[in-house]
Amino acid sequence: MPTDLATFFYPKSVAIIGASRSSEKLGAIILKNIKESGFTGSIFPVNPNAKEIEGLKVYADLPSIPEVPELIIVAIPACQVVEVLKQAGEKGSKNVVVLSAGFKEVGEEGVKLEKQLVEVAKKNEINLLGPNCLGFINNYHPINATFGEPVKIAGNLRFITQSGAIAAGLFDWCNATGLGLSEFVTLGNKAGLNENDILEYFHSQDQNTLTSHNGEGLSSLSPIGLYLESITDGAGFLEITKKITKTNPIFIIKPGKTEAAAKAMQSHTGAIAGADNVLDAVLKQAGVVRCPTLEDFFDLSRAFAWEDLPEGPKVAVVSNAGGPAVISADAVINQGLELAEFDEVTKKKLEEALPRSASIVNPVDVLGDALADRFAQALEAVLQTDTVQALIVILTPQIMTQITQTAETIGNLSKKYKKPILCSFIGGKLISDGEKVLNDFKIPSFRYPERAISALGSMWKFKKWQMENVAEVAGVDTDADQTVKVESENDSVKQIIQEATNKKYKTLDNISADKILSSVGINTPPTKIAANLEKAKDFAQENGWPVVLKLSSPGLLHKKEVGGVIVDIINEKQLNDAWHKLERKIEQLDKNIKEHLTFQIQKDISEGIEVIVGFKHDSTFGPVLLFGAGGSYAELIADRNLHLLPITKKEVKKLVEKSKIYKLLKGSKEETSYALDKLYDLILRVAKLEVMIPEATDVEINPVIVTLNDVWAVDGKIIMREKPITVPPQMKIATTTKHQVLAEYFNYYEVETKESFDFEPGQYISVRVAPNAIRAYSIASKLGPNKFALLVDIRPGGPGSKFFENLKAGDKIPFLGPFGNFKLKIDEKDVDRFIFLGTGSGMSAIRCMIDSALKEHGTKVPIKLYYGLTFTKEIFWQDYFEDLKKKYPNFDYEISIFKPDETWAGHAGFITEVVEKDCPDAKRHAAYLCGHRAMIADATELLIKNGCPKNRIYTERFV
Repeated sequence: MPTDLATFFYPKSVAIIGASRSSEKLGAIILKNIKESGFTGSIFPVNPNAKEIEGLKVYADLPSIPEVPELIIVAIPACQVVEVLKQAGEKGSKNVVVLSAGFKEVGEEGVKLEKQLVEVAKKNEINLLGPNCLGFINNYHPINATFGEPVKIAGNLRFITQSGAIAAGLFDWCNATGLGLSEFVTLGNKAGLNENDILEYFHSQDQNTLTSHNGEGLSSLSPIGLYLESITDGAGFLEITKKITKTNPIFIIKPGKTEAAAKAMQSHTGAIAGADNVLDAVLKQAGVVRCPTLEDFFDLSRAFAWEDLPEGPKVAVVSNAGGPAVISADAVINQGLELAEFDEVTKKKLEEALPRSASIVNPVDVLGDALADRFAQALEAVLQTDTVQALIVILTPQIMTQITQTAETIGNLSKKYKKPILCSFIGGKLISDGEKVLNDFKIPSFRYPERAISALGSMWKFKKWQMENVAEVAGVDTDADQTVKVESENDSVKQIIQEATNKKYKTLDNISADKILSSVGINTPPTKIAANLEKAKDFAQENGWPVVLKLSSPGLLHKKEVGGVIVDIINEKQLNDAWHKLERKIEQLDKNIKEHLTFQIQKDISEGIEVIVGFKHDSTFGPVLLFGAGGSYAELIADRNLHLLPITKKEVKKLVEKSKIYKLLKGSKEETSYALDKLYDLILRVAKLEVMIPEATDVEINPVIVTLNDVWAVDGKIIMREKPITVPPQMKIATTTKHQVLAEYFNYYEVETKESFDFEPGQYISVRVAPNAIRAYSIASKLGPNKFALLVDIRPGGPGSKFFENLKAGDKIPFLGPFGNFKLKIDEKDVDRFIFLGTGSGMSAIRCMIDSALKEHGTKVPIKLYYGLTFTKEIFWQDYFEDLKKKYPNFDYEISIFKPDETWAGHAGFITEVVEKDCPDAKRHAAYLCGHRAMIADATELLIKNGCPKNRIYTERFV
């Protein structure tokens, strides 16, 4: 973590690079938000083309500011940001927010730019937030350093998010409900500061009582909401979240429930312990509440911010409608809560307050004609009893229901009784005023009772986790220091690992795996390699029947799947049959497996319960231990119990006890439990292997057979770490035949290849422009079977620009491709118009598509091109499109110049303005957009608004 983020979030002075007089620009919005947030420090707008903005003196550049700004906010094009960061380092500023987009999220060029950004930040010890972020808010040192709608209400709620869209939605929702924020941080690309850094900062605040700002109606908590699309450092995340959740709740929504692909070779452990299951385990281990939906995320924001945690699971439900009360009773149980039992005193009070036909047992039904005073009497009666630890109030809008008065009653009672109260006012327009009253009192209200109960259930689960885990930390854990003793690694184990590494085995064979398991004290049944049938019979005579016969090979991971295991062999005849049966199976195996194949014979352990024990390496969180039901049912029974390594004996016990198979392992009152202590010991020894064999990615024993007196590792698997072999791609070669400067920075190249080159209009090639640099360029035109054209904007100034700027006829172009899914779908049905939008070098793919549609496919569907540039001097291909217009009656085009000179007679402004005017009804249009991200975002939004189906809008972004 950076040494100090206090001046980052509590700056005394701010410089805004890119401050603007144009109200729609980021720099203008940021400046306005900072001023209107009540920021009391110095503000230094920076813009070389202005003298004064918003009544503030403007500076031409960062070096000209007379003091060192404690915070710098950057809102300029990506290509200029690195230089500004260098200036910040020279100036001595240590905190920078980069709002600018155009970095790694846009492709290779952006990746390189972001790498430079990181290098400069590290060199100058700059705390960097972003790039491509929304900024941050701190309502207690008032500063809204975002370009979002400000949340001016101060509160106790803190947020960290990677998504600007989620942030914008939360801002609006907070303002609508009266939910106040303490701090809000958006991370963007996380090139510098990541979620762990911000969490460390929040934790340091929690340790400082001076930062407690909980006002009237707020809970005593300082909850943290997280929206993360990735976790940068899994181990660090677990460590810091465990610290925070000792005192404050963290709730998270993280999308991505499935992995895009799985390894071709993986153990059962790998198959079961997928990335999302690992994340779930980590969150539970840390006490972090995971929200399955955004609705849950928003619900918990209010619940944790406005209500203290329940001291127990006992809930009272008071309702003026029987149906919702019954539904809520089921929901209470499903959420791990309990319906509180009323004592006789409480029942007597309810009897006196309610009509005879009302229900005085939980859930309490005050009846549909209840006015505010009847609600008040019933609510106070249940809140007074110690058996009630939380309250759910349900109201439906009957004709006589006093909705706002009842809401006020609930609010006043919440001040008197320090127990969590959550409400469900069911309805719409009729109950909206009551919800506003509840919001004013800081009482969470939900349209459906299940939502209220779900939020309360999450609050109780978190409290329960705190009670179990924080109490353990405070007490003495007698099992925590109990570790297993393992003899030092012997030479045979070293030899096994070395041989597997040298020969690049993906897995060890069973005998080798057994030797390694035995070396750490894990009990394995007697076993050996049987060179022939006679040797197998000798083994059976020495060790006794029954026996198991297996095929064993470093490449044969799942023997049962190929029929390579025969169990319960009780005599020589069966052994003879089994041997010959496996001999026939060998012929069906791959050559690589057969090369190292042997027969393994093992003493059969037939009586016991089969479990699986293993670990795998997760790319984010590191080694993860798995325990659950084993044998053939390992993947059929969803018994996944995961824990990050390392692990203590107490944690091993908990892991086993929460499994489904534990019900069998512990036995019943009449039955003796199985050898649980020996099972715990085996699990600890498997965990030890993770440190002992760094060359292995996965270790699995499936099954471990647990008997009444012992545990046996029957089938061990060890998967070795693969060193990827990278084969450089074979470059194609094109020869330049023409280089023409079209206009300003736009260069046109015609090239040819020795062999034919096929591509689809809209695709691009990747050109090696330097020994370690490859850049993508869309194809502008097909000139023949082996000839095509490129359009290149040489302004970026990187290796790609330098390569093409100096290119002349006869020069070679090494490239790969074609690539890309931005392709013309000319046969799309029910299209009444094709529209093409291009800006800058994005016109390359657009021209190629239009040529194909008109010349190759001869479409008669109307086609309109919208072509946007910044300056008049940049115009190119206008004559070409004019000729197309004359030749093809269904084709038209329009050019828009953003900053025209006096010679320009066409449209001035954004090209999207022309599209909006031309396409009021886009229901049957198909649109192809290629150019910079702002144009694409704006055009997509307006086309969808005007009815264009989203699946008919095709895009390709250029930096």
